[in-house]
Amino acid sequence: MFSRDPEDHDTVSIRIGAFDGDPGIRPGHHQFVAYAAPWEPIPDDGLPRYQERARKPRSAPEGAA
Repeated sequence: MFSRDPEDHDTVSIRIGAFDGDPGIRPGHHQFVAYAAPWEPIPDDGLPRYQERARKPRSAPEGAA
């Protein structure tokens, strides 16, 4: 039903199929598009696409300019 990024415990993913109704939020990206089923096109909605897992940019270390 959900997973947590082992490198960033603040990032949680919830399987959208787990919802019966509108969850009230919208996706921020498409990930694992390299494995998309050919009969179900990914919508042309302008969201970023990632061939594999989407990664958050790492924060700069404290004191870095």
